[in-house]
Amino acid sequence: MIRVQLFTDGRRDCIERTVESFEARVHGDVTERVMHDDSGDRQHRLWLEATFPGWRIIGGPERAGFGGAIRRAWADIEHASRAWWVFHLEDDFVFERDHGLALVLEEPG
Repeated sequence: MIRVQLFTDGRRDCIERTVESFEARVHGDVTERVMHDDSGDRQHRLWLEATFPGWRIIGGPERAGFGGAIRRAWADIEHASRAWWVFHLEDDFVFERDHGLALVLEEPG
């Protein structure tokens, strides 16, 4: 059970490439896809919701900055997530080869 927490702030060209490469190249037990929109722009948020229907969009009506966005996202994780792991992703990451989201931290037995 992995939550992918994707941070974006209004850069459409970046977020499209990031989500496309993530969906094509990253594999694992992803149970939650959550995008934190820190653009403070209602029209951008509506565009995100229409463009990425498999992602839950969160964020406030005003920009919070990087630290504020992370605090908001972690508060949402605390109250709304059932995942065991969180994968932090930003809107300017691009995956160029296949990756597995492995759970290597579990102790046997």
